[in-house]
Amino acid sequence: MEGDEKISSSINSHNSLCFPNLRELYIGNCCGLVYIFPTLMAPQGLPLLETLAIHRCPQLKQVIRPKEGRVENDVVLQQLQFSKPLMQFSVSACPLLTDSFVHLDVEKACFKEVRLSTFKESFSSAKHLEVHYAIEDHNLVPDAKGDGLNGLTSLQLRDCKDLECLVDITTGNGPIFVFTNLKRLSLEDMFGFETLCKGHHPPQGFLQSLKVVNIKGCRKLEILFSPSVTQGLVFLEELMIEFCRELRTLFSVMANDGGIRSDSCFPPFCLPKLKTLYIRLCSKLEYVLPITLALGLPALASISVFGCDELKHVFSMPKEQDGVEHHGIMLLPSLQYLRLSGLENLTSFVPENFFVKAPALKSLEAYECPKVMNFHIQQVNKQLTLKGNGLYVFKELSCNTNLIPDVHSRHPDGLTSLDIYHWWGGECLVDKSQAKMGILQNLKDLRVSYSGMSEVFRIDEGLYNREENQAPQLLLNLEQLQLKRLPYLRRIVQGPTHCVNLQSLKVLEITHCNKLTSIFSISVVQTLRSLEELKIHDCDKLKSVLMELETDTEPNKLCLPNLKTVEIVKCPSLEYVFPLALTQGFPCLQKVQLVKLRNVRGFVAGNNFVQAPALEILIIKELCSAFTNFVFQKEVNKCDPLKELTFCTKSIDGEDVEPCNMVNTRLRQRSTNFEYMTLGNFEQLFQLQGAYFISNLEKMQLSNMIWLRDIWKGPIHFETNLRELAVYDSNCLTYIFPATFIPHFPHLSILKIKACENLKQIIANDDISTSSSQGPQLEKKMVFPHVKQIILENLPRLESFGLAGYHMEFPCLDLLDVKQCFKMITSFTVDYLTLTVHAKSDEASQLDDFNPSPEVIFWEKRRPTLLPQYVEEADKVSPLK
Repeated sequence: MEGDEKISSSINSHNSLCFPNLRELYIGNCCGLVYIFPTLMAPQGLPLLETLAIHRCPQLKQVIRPKEGRVENDVVLQQLQFSKPLMQFSVSACPLLTDSFVHLDVEKACFKEVRLSTFKESFSSAKHLEVHYAIEDHNLVPDAKGDGLNGLTSLQLRDCKDLECLVDITTGNGPIFVFTNLKRLSLEDMFGFETLCKGHHPPQGFLQSLKVVNIKGCRKLEILFSPSVTQGLVFLEELMIEFCRELRTLFSVMANDGGIRSDSCFPPFCLPKLKTLYIRLCSKLEYVLPITLALGLPALASISVFGCDELKHVFSMPKEQDGVEHHGIMLLPSLQYLRLSGLENLTSFVPENFFVKAPALKSLEAYECPKVMNFHIQQVNKQLTLKGNGLYVFKELSCNTNLIPDVHSRHPDGLTSLDIYHWWGGECLVDKSQAKMGILQNLKDLRVSYSGMSEVFRIDEGLYNREENQAPQLLLNLEQLQLKRLPYLRRIVQGPTHCVNLQSLKVLEITHCNKLTSIFSISVVQTLRSLEELKIHDCDKLKSVLMELETDTEPNKLCLPNLKTVEIVKCPSLEYVFPLALTQGFPCLQKVQLVKLRNVRGFVAGNNFVQAPALEILIIKELCSAFTNFVFQKEVNKCDPLKELTFCTKSIDGEDVEPCNMVNTRLRQRSTNFEYMTLGNFEQLFQLQGAYFISNLEKMQLSNMIWLRDIWKGPIHFETNLRELAVYDSNCLTYIFPATFIPHFPHLSILKIKACENLKQIIANDDISTSSSQGPQLEKKMVFPHVKQIILENLPRLESFGLAGYHMEFPCLDLLDVKQCFKMITSFTVDYLTLTVHAKSDEASQLDDFNPSPEVIFWEKRRPTLLPQYVEEADKVSPLK
């Protein structure tokens, strides 16, 4: 419509301008538009209109153009209005618009780059009002609107450079009630805004319904609420203030001399519903709230103050004119989160003579507050998180080298959860050379991260009589212990350990503690009867998870009866996971994950056999090839079968490793009721007695098993769930499956074999299949019902996939990828109708230099013609039994 002077100019009769079903009307970028509706059309011609939007019409002067002879104060024009309220009315970038000449009853009004006085009749009943870049308006009431805007519930003002206040009562012609129903107030980048209400006594009901206040970038604002306004804020829930660089106080009154002083006479419970207080980058703010107002904050749950350079106290009580100093206890019953950061002049949370009780406090963060000496917080929640410099909130910073008793000597026994972050000045968490013996009896969850401590618990032997052993022991109820990023930690317990009892500990996680050499002594381990998860990551100096045996310890005692998960990653100095004292086994162990342990030699020191009847997942990656003694045994039909196996060792240059025949000999001498899995430098992986061990195995990956000759040995009676098998860099293997095992792998889906130099066959003869082949030589069929991917790569001696004379079928195959298998005599074809892949290995088809195997055999189901067409032969086929 660019260039039009009026939308209706093409229609001669205004009576015909009727759009009875039009609900939304958008008008934009009409550079020549001067007016929109003729008088006789609007608003009768738009009975169902709900949304009206007018944007970027620089020549627009009127929304409704009166007939010739009419004037602006015409009574008929003033009574024009739409038949139903509009849901939304928005106008932007129309600088010449002077009057709408119509009363718009709207739910939500939005004005940008226009004069508010132009639409003074358009938001009288509006509930939501947004104003951006208002032109030449100094206040909302009475200049822009004189009725008090009492129907408004949400007000958002932004970048209105001329707006100085919401209400100006100094003019003497304002309404009695103003903003009585306003619930949400947002002021952003109001550079000329000075105060909410200009004048000493605001109108009645001013902001009495306010719930949420968000003020940002009001550079001239010095005072937020006067006491008379504060007393009416009984519904206020959130107060967020940012980038108000002249703001000095949130709640103040004018003194007789015109100066600003804090009010100390607030009635109780002025702000009964205030939950969130967020202050950021208000450089001249000296304190947040006066002490007297703090008595009326029963719902305050979160206090966040950041980057306020002049702030000295969060709560303050300045001296009155008579010089009397106040003191007492301040209760914040609902406070859960306290966050303080970048407060260079902060000295305390409350004045010197006050103490704070915050029984619900769960998290305290304090960063870059160098002048803080004390916070005087006496009571906190049983679940507490301390971050940054948060530990010195309880006592002077100069004494704070340990948390207990120095900074928390009053109520540590009640704590059930304690999180500590970024405490670089401490040496230890608990110093029992000073603290009473019964501390932290209720602690269940302890997490320490990013700290400079060298010990967690420091114990003086002289304070504990080992013979009497009558004093309460430490950490009886601790269920979870997490230590993370403690670069100077050398010991968890320093001193005698017989007073440490971890009988309830279920989860132990240690990460990036690079100077830690061992975790616990055996005397402590003997108390770990509830431990279920042990996870250790990135501990460079760790040599043993548990220290060596103590003289009075029973060597064969079952110490970890409930251990389910062991996960150790990137601990290059570790030689053994557990000492010989744990040789009795792990009856509940379900998952073992050992990754990048280049120096480890075994799972249990000095013992090759590990009893883990419940083991389901075993993942071993990038261990050195000298990893020798790892034999799991399971009793047939009495243990849980394995579900997942990954074993990948890593060769070390110059390392000479011999096969471990001694273990194989010992296995043959053991009972036939057991099956074994031997990992390391062994020649057989599984020693089976019916294959119950692997009956539930779904995924297996083997890599760099340099002495492995047989993946499985022994009879098989059970159908397995093996779905994915990958074998890499195992140069002693000459085959993968015995022929008689194939019917017992009906769920096999993915087969990947790579870089096994001496591999000759994927499927090879065994004693049973060899004896059954005697007699008439009929072609036998071998079906792989669920195989979807076959990938064979860099197998220079591979001659055949299956046995000679066998016909193999792959009805579900999606991908066949064979590379660098130059001696392969197995031929692959595909039935173009059923897309079943067929394979045969014919001994008569010998390869030579003149007729080598194709360098690449590649086929995928979506391109079936990549393989030759299968031609059925007339010879009789006998299925493999």
